Amino acid sequence: MNTPTLTPRNNEEIIQDHFATVGDETPQVAHATIPGFLRKLNHRWSMIDIERFGAKVGRTAETMHLAYMPAFDRSLGVLRSFPVPMMERIYEILAPAHGWPALPVPVQEAPDIREQRAALKVQEVMVKQLGMLSQAAEDGHVRRAAAVVLDLVERKRVSLEAELTRALESAGLADGDVGTGVA
Repeated sequence: MNTPTLTPRNNEEIIQDHFATVGDETPQVAHATIPGFLRKLNHRWSMIDIERFGAKVGRTAETMHLAYMPAFDRSLGVLRSFPVPMMERIYEILAPAHGWPALPVPVQEAPDIREQRAALKVQEVMVKQLGMLSQAAEDGHVRRAAAVVLDLVERKRVSLEAELTRALESAGLADGDVGTGVA
């Protein structure tokens, strides 16, 4: 009977093997300085509030053993930067107790709106290509068939554009042209 033999490995080999699996594809987290984060909010900050928020962020970063990520500020020089999601979470916890303004909600499109934009883009490309086909076709039958299909696709495109406009308006994102830039 042949049993596999295990060779002892030292801790350094184990650590190197572990970090060999960590590559550049790991997602990067946005970082900001305390003044940079607070400047994004439309509020006049008192020194006490800046100190309170900065101290809490700094203590949390130390507790989590986060690496020092330096950043440069024109008026303050080299500052430590912190992960933005951590700072947002700390701010959300402290804001109600100290009367700070709420964080602005990032404008992100819902997945269904993205899907509607993609479908609209497909329709716009089809309209463009069918229009070129109907103009370039030498055979009259092909030209008429392409024109019929073009009419159907154009109607669908108009319908999708109306649906997207309604979805954007209901989400509060209606802001001018809903097209996809394909023309």
